[in-house]
Amino acid sequence: MRIWSRIAGVFVALLCLATPVLAQTPDQLALLGRARQALNGGQFDQAITAALDAKKVPSLAAAAGVVLGRAYLGRFDQHANGDDLVSAHVALNAVNAATLSGVDRRDLTIGLGLTVFFEGRPGAAAELLEVALATPTESLAADPHAHEKLFDWWATAVDRAAQLVPDASRHAYYERLVKRSEAELAREPLSSAAGYWLAVG
Repeated sequence: MRIWSRIAGVFVALLCLATPVLAQTPDQLALLGRARQALNGGQFDQAITAALDAKKVPSLAAAAGVVLGRAYLGRFDQHANGDDLVSAHVALNAVNAATLSGVDRRDLTIGLGLTVFFEGRPGAAAELLEVALATPTESLAADPHAHEKLFDWWATAVDRAAQLVPDASRHAYYERLVKRSEAELAREPLSSAAGYWLAVG
């Protein structure tokens, strides 16, 4: 099955499926917490190890799969090892989105967006990352820089997508980039990413 067909199936699940709450013990949650902490700290090897352990707990398997995929992507971004990109693709596409919380669904969407971006599909990446950008800011509170990084990823994807179309078709991409950058600056006047991409647009 083609890569995008598989990703699209998960993406539909992100939008449509309910999110049941599964019982978890404090020790099990701590296991997943260690994986997330390592991921947020850029310790991708440790995040991968912890996420693989957390995946052994059935009620944590989906959320741990998101962390695992994101950790492989982080390591790929650092070292450009193609095996990490393949592992990220496999981990994220194996996630059962129906069991995820809203925040984990957002993280899965980001992971899928970055996966297709690194696989050379910036247009598809921009669409997925824009869905994640629409998530209320409150859900990004754990990392005060998360929204800024997410916007920068989205803008980079739009810019790359624009470069793949004929000159006459690029205006729509950059108009979209300008409008979103203006909205980001209205939300956060000190956003360096929005200021940069507004100038680019």
